Amino acid sequence: MDNKTYLPKVYDKLQQDGFELKVDKISGLDVSVAINKKFKLAWMATQMNIFVIVGSSDRISRNDIEVFSKNSLEYTIKNNQGLPRGVQSGVVSFSLLTSKSIDEDAKQFAKERPKKHFAAFEYPVLFDLIHNQIFYYNKTPFFGGIYYKFFRNFIEKYLNITERTCPGCGRAIPFDASICPYCGKKF
Repeated sequence: MDNKTYLPKVYDKLQQDGFELKVDKISGLDVSVAINKKFKLAWMATQMNIFVIVGSSDRISRNDIEVFSKNSLEYTIKNNQGLPRGVQSGVVSFSLLTSKSIDEDAKQFAKERPKKHFAAFEYPVLFDLIHNQIFYYNKTPFFGGIYYKFFRNFIEKYLNITERTCPGCGRAIPFDASICPYCGKKF
């Protein structure tokens, strides 16, 4: 998969669910920013302001994702609108970097528990375009734990765009296909 296939799928899903999309620059990269809000009583009646910041690089090191994630959170906090953080309101910054070359230590960083911040969640995510694989923290910590199931489901729904193989002909097909566009097999 490449960015010309992956990114439009991500953006389409976000726009279908009401996210506002814009372009900006963070950490020297041209990025797309998707913004929306979500309110849940299960979050003790909290509104979460959601920022998805998407960039791409030829190669990603641990330092690259650390800096991008930190700068994305700073951007999120600066551009947050509404109630002040901590007053029944918080922010989450999903910092997604895509590449065909991701260092192992960068993947490990994405799978580690994100840094803690006051009423702000920093969530680095990596998508490997060669192996169609996503890397992110998939556990539930004690502090902030009521939000992490939502965060994981969000990543899987919007950012984990993978293709699968048709059991009939073996060709790569879109992940959400119910009929193979090549051989017509239904599944």
